[in-house]
Amino acid sequence: MRLSHLKVLSEKELSKIHQASLRVLSEIGVVIHSEKSLTASKRPWCQGGYR
Repeated sequence: MRLSHLKVLSEKELSKIHQASLRVLSEIGVVIHSEKSLTASKRPWCQGGYR
């Protein structure tokens, strides 16, 4: 989805997006054990971008 303008999301909307993301990750076999590990996986060196 592409928006032509910025939209501020509510905490409820962000929570729905977060839960849907976790559900998709689970469906493809990725297991997130904690919120801390989820945050760590967003770091560049965890994604192959750090050399």
